[in-house]
Amino acid sequence: MDESERAAAALLDRFQPGERIAVWAPNLPEWLLLEFGAGLAGLTLVTVNPALRERELLHILANSGAVGLFLVPEHRGNAMESALAEIRPRLPALRHVVRFGEWDEFLNSTRGDVRLPAVGPDAIAQVQYTSGTTGVPKGVLMHRRGLTNAARLWAQTLGVRSGERWLNPNPLFHGSGSGFMTLGPLQMLGTQVLCQFDPGLVLELIETERPAVVAAAATMVELMVRHPDFGRRDLSSPQVVAAGGMPVAPDLVRRVESGLGVSFQIGYGQTEACGLTHTIRADDPSDVTFAATR
Repeated sequence: MDESERAAAALLDRFQPGERIAVWAPNLPEWLLLEFGAGLAGLTLVTVNPALRERELLHILANSGAVGLFLVPEHRGNAMESALAEIRPRLPALRHVVRFGEWDEFLNSTRGDVRLPAVGPDAIAQVQYTSGTTGVPKGVLMHRRGLTNAARLWAQTLGVRSGERWLNPNPLFHGSGSGFMTLGPLQMLGTQVLCQFDPGLVLELIETERPAVVAAAATMVELMVRHPDFGRRDLSSPQVVAAGGMPVAPDLVRRVESGLGVSFQIGYGQTEACGLTHTIRADDPSDVTFAATR
């Protein structure tokens, strides 16, 4: 909490409550601190996929009216800082750019006596952009009440106890990463184990960090099950594996439940509804789970 408040104070040295700041980076602990700091400062966070290129970035930053941007210089071959330099002359509203490699300097730059604003539950917490399958991506306004309620209610359906560990390999720019798998464990007083997705790494972290909850997109779970380490690691800690975002094959459900001895929870949602809208409960019978795969 202390570092989140320091982030909020540093943000308020540069931005006014209600303004929008964008984050363009992979999963990092500082990403989450920026999320929490923006919330305390009354700022709206615009989340950007680090795989996007110049044209998509220009559209999102211009359309959202972002006045600040937090980024990494490069990610998986995407020269992000160079791409920003190309389009920045076309972004007159963009006042401040902060590299996550300079996070400590950013926190230490505040004068330390900033008063945090009062922020209501209907204030916009995030703007997330849709996939753009029927045109250019469109920004979805996600309010605080919706994000926190959706995450808390979903956490309750999992049947896990307060204080347990959650493994989060989901991209933070998406509602599953910065929403359910961040605000869920936060409201359950749990510990979030954050990583970038790699099937072997996720299996290793299940063995070493012993999470009770593992949630990922169905394609990610499929890659985990197919990985050679799936049968070699001690994967006994999860109580529930959750997946969604696309149809889930019945065979995948069988392999996960038989291989891990856990319930497989399938969910469905949409960004416009602040995330999850339908889900299977932990105590639902197996025929309900398989009905959801059809």
